[in-house]
Amino acid sequence: MARATNFGDPSYEPTDEELAELMHEAFAEVPARNAAGLAQIRREIAELRKLALARLEQRLSSLK
Repeated sequence: MARATNFGDPSYEPTDEELAELMHEAFAEVPARNAAGLAQIRREIAELRKLALARLEQRLSSLK
């Protein structure tokens, strides 16, 4: 925000524009963090899937 705001002042009431700007600043990183978290989960799932398939293949070959 361009000006310093005293949020500790109980008589302060932000304008709609100030609230919109505060929300924009507060949540600006959410989409990127969400995407990064999902990408990490997908990588972990892919690795675990490979390990599970390898174990299954090993068990199936030992049954022959």
